Amino acid sequence: MNRAITTITMCLVAIAAVAQDKANIRVSYIQKYKNHTGYDIEKKYILHTDGVVSKFCDPVAEYVDSLCSTPKGKEEYNMMLTKAIESGSTPLSPSSTLCVFQSITDNNVNVFDKSGSDYYTYTEPMDEMEWTIGDSIKSILGYECIMATTNYHGREWTAWFSPEIPASFGPWKFHGLPGLILEAVDAGNMYLFEATGLEKCSKEITPLYSKSSYSHANRKEMLKAARYILDNPYAYLAAITGQSVEELKADDDGEEDNINKNWDYLETDYR
Repeated sequence: MNRAITTITMCLVAIAAVAQDKANIRVSYIQKYKNHTGYDIEKKYILHTDGVVSKFCDPVAEYVDSLCSTPKGKEEYNMMLTKAIESGSTPLSPSSTLCVFQSITDNNVNVFDKSGSDYYTYTEPMDEMEWTIGDSIKSILGYECIMATTNYHGREWTAWFSPEIPASFGPWKFHGLPGLILEAVDAGNMYLFEATGLEKCSKEITPLYSKSSYSHANRKEMLKAARYILDNPYAYLAAITGQSVEELKADDDGEEDNINKNWDYLETDYR
């Protein structure tokens, strides 16, 4: 444990140095979980950080957002979609709509996501996440990582961070440890984030170009709305299509997804 504390103290100094030098890295992650019907889901993300600011998003979503930031790019993207549909191939589509920006300078976490047809954003302070550092160590991607635990928005998480990589960020909203978080899993083993690769990057962190299309919202209220849609899909579709629940069920042969009522989102404190 003394070794871990010494390493962490040294790393805090290194993090400050990296923040000044703005050393850029891009880290690839996979998120694994079972959805509400028990189907295995894998989502790919990229974390881009310079040590002071970080951006966590789906790489395809990042590409599409950047491409559609200009009229010419938007026209090109629409042509790509048209060609994909005409050829019967799968259109370019991100696995996730989630995008998280974090800033040590502003002490803020800014989240952008989608629920149903609504694009929403909210901000929360970084000090909501508090860690307890343990004395267990394991190797991930060739880096020696230290275990840490936190209780965040309804879930207990165990994370593994590397003091060798002086960036106080990680996948999703994770932050606040003296080293990059390479893996995180919740206590029920329902959700797993694991790093699959890391590389230096000379490019600047890009903004979310479609930011103006997002409406400010309350985190818990959006999660409640998403859960309502999940539990009541026909009622939601009836509200946006004007059809009755009975008509929608008839069109779907009356079949409904076998929803696991014990399943929940990454954050469970909205209930």
